[in-house]
Amino acid sequence: MFVRPLSELWRRTPGVAAKRGGSYAQGALRTLAVMGRLERQTRAEVARAIVAASVGLYPGRPEDVSTPWPTKRAPRDVLEDRYAQRAWDTLQAAEQDFREQRGLAMGRDR
Repeated sequence: MFVRPLSELWRRTPGVAAKRGGSYAQGALRTLAVMGRLERQTRAEVARAIVAASVGLYPGRPEDVSTPWPTKRAPRDVLEDRYAQRAWDTLQAAEQDFREQRGLAMGRDR
């Protein structure tokens, strides 16, 4: 029910550049805030869909340094909302599951 709209919003939103720069996309942050209010299982489904969409649309390989992992788009340290932090943690777990299923090690930048 929520999976497709939230994963589409995430995919279409530019990433968070840097909080210190003063200008960054709000879409990913709003998506995280909404995701964090979902029930645990629904939140996990949304996170898996976001990871699959982000990495699946990337023309390179998942082990590339430039792979667009969702947690790179909204660093946890810029999240002030506890719901957004909860969603970020769920995204991170979905990324880890994705990596483990494909035999990928954690990247140096993670």
